[in-house]
Amino acid sequence: MGWESICGQDAALDLLRRDLSSGQLAGAYLFYGPDGVGKASVARLFAQALQCAGDAPPCGSCAACEKMLANVHPDLVFIGPPAGSRSIKAEEIREEVIRRAHQRPNEGMRQVFIIDDAHLLTRVSQNVLLKTLEEPNAATILILVTPNLHTLLPTIISRGARGYCRHSR
Repeated sequence: MGWESICGQDAALDLLRRDLSSGQLAGAYLFYGPDGVGKASVARLFAQALQCAGDAPPCGSCAACEKMLANVHPDLVFIGPPAGSRSIKAEEIREEVIRRAHQRPNEGMRQVFIIDDAHLLTRVSQNVLLKTLEEPNAATILILVTPNLHTLLPTIISRGARGYCRHSR
């Protein structure tokens, strides 16, 4: 699965390809837009490209890509609301992100944290996340996915590269 597998999100993909090719990666990326447009798919593909060992990331065939596609890469962490919950609490952010964000990757080039449904982060959990965003580790990338960017604190929005995902025509 490569960039061509994502249709209609040219602006977001251009941002990611440009950052990857320049080597100038932000510590955080925020993908936002209406439900059902592929924000999570863009996030997953970007995470795969970040770990890819091939010549043209994401190659889809190297060991890292295969692990990413199978959701078994040790340096990929998914965070979302627990089953039956309508929020992502501070304790979850402390356990899943803060505890690991300043450690070295296990086998990849980076640790990648995807926070899906980031609009469900409580204010307290967003504030807990801020320290990691303010003092990023070069080997850690946070990816936040949300239908509504403005549910996030302005300080979080200002620290991430933003990619708007829209309905494709």
